[in-house]
Amino acid sequence: MSRLPVGVAVVSGLVGGRPIGMLVGTLMPVSAAPPIVAYCADPEDPATRLLSTCATTSLSVLPHFALGTYRRFSLPIDDRFRGGDWHESSWGTPVLDAAITVLQLSDLQRVAAGDHVVVLCAVQDVTICAPTEAPLTLFDGRVTRLEAGELAPSGRWRPHFGG
Repeated sequence: MSRLPVGVAVVSGLVGGRPIGMLVGTLMPVSAAPPIVAYCADPEDPATRLLSTCATTSLSVLPHFALGTYRRFSLPIDDRFRGGDWHESSWGTPVLDAAITVLQLSDLQRVAAGDHVVVLCAVQDVTICAPTEAPLTLFDGRVTRLEAGELAPSGRWRPHFGG
């Protein structure tokens, strides 16, 4: 599965007034109407359980230059927000200052799937912070930059199924 490129993001929330967050690398759109996304979480990460108690969480998509943030969120849970490079959103969620896109989410369902938990979320709000920055991408066990390419003819990619 490491040969499938995925964007890197941080899901975070406030638990008892304390910011809690975790890296997620399998963010996917599920539905446009209503807007729903899903991400995969590590059930062994204590943040997975703590974030399930939050009414709203934020998802900060990391830019290609945020390797330091990526490394910091790989540390133990109490060290992840030590950089001080975040702020509280109007939704009451921690948002990383470097985020290129921020989604405000509310959990709809959590499903155990192999060695991960799939979290389906309703998208409450979207903020595009840096529309020209490329996202940090995980591919083949390495973080890398996804280069901008050509837009699909309609301006949006739509899957085609069937013949």
